[in-house]
Amino acid sequence: MNTNRAQGFKKIDARIKLKRMTDSISTQFLVNFTAVLICVRCLEKFEKEFSGELHLNYIEGCDPFLKNEHVELKSTDADNVFYYGNEIDLNIGIREAVILSLPIAPICHSDCPGLCPICGKNLKKGRCNCKPEKIGLFTPKNR
Repeated sequence: MNTNRAQGFKKIDARIKLKRMTDSISTQFLVNFTAVLICVRCLEKFEKEFSGELHLNYIEGCDPFLKNEHVELKSTDADNVFYYGNEIDLNIGIREAVILSLPIAPICHSDCPGLCPICGKNLKKGRCNCKPEKIGLFTPKNR
């Protein structure tokens, strides 16, 4: 699994509940994992644990919208996965639960100062000698 946000995973534990319905197989995915991410402020790698949950309906047959160019979906249509034969791919649900649990902009610590916008020094490792410029009503904090 490769996303722009995650650099790797230390462990992924998935628990899956399956329930046979009249016309589908209802699945509940519960995932716990440790991801290696890159902080968007300081650009350093860090590890963080996450939990995620996802519900999908596996329906045997062909996706009725497959050949339509423009489709108006109901909110529940995104929860449907179509399959053929006697096997379903549970990796789809695990992958989606993991991806949906990852932050869009990962931050190593809520108080991470990030990089100096002038010289690029990582401000977690100390101050720099750059002079902040006043921009309109905003003046950056002293470094």
